[in-house]
Amino acid sequence: MTPNSEGVRTWLYRSKFTSFKTQDEIYEMARRFVQKNQRLGLSGFLISNGDAVMQLLEGDELKVGPLKQEILDDDRHTEIISEVWTIESKRAYPRWAMRVVSREEYETLFKEIESAKIETIATNIARMIFDITFDES
Repeated sequence: MTPNSEGVRTWLYRSKFTSFKTQDEIYEMARRFVQKNQRLGLSGFLISNGDAVMQLLEGDELKVGPLKQEILDDDRHTEIISEVWTIESKRAYPRWAMRVVSREEYETLFKEIESAKIETIATNIARMIFDITFDES
């Protein structure tokens, strides 16, 4: 699929912060992410316990691709693992410029996803790797 063709570029990754972040620090970073994502027309979610991170981004390939590279180059992250890099037929999270939840709020997030009947490769894999991502932390 070529850039600007039909479909939504979706990237799901997990990583570790290079230094522990408090929930307040995470929400402050997320506030900036929301502004940037709104400007770029991106959506997604971020889950973190202050050490581990799981983030999903979705949108136009010409916007997600450069942001992916920016995140890969960001020295706040280490051990970045790309779990999903795919094209979906539609957005899973069209109303979330960046939904941020703590590890404890994970179940609420995925109950919302399930009640909305959102089924994508990335959401299914996010469910599967949640325990791996956050139990190692």
